[in-house]
Amino acid sequence: MITRLSGKWKVSQNQPAQNQATVIEGLRAQASEESVAMAALVEAGAEAGKIAR
Repeated sequence: MITRLSGKWKVSQNQPAQNQATVIEGLRAQASEESVAMAALVEAGAEAGKIAR
């Protein structure tokens, strides 16, 4: 029985801005509900990274 999971939430926040933009563009191009939602998460992570830097 699994009683605990541990991990990191990674959404391209440590990538250069150009890589983040390419990931966001590619996800949006897929146009599925899940990929558009993931694009929003990557974009939010990118914005948070700009503030932290």
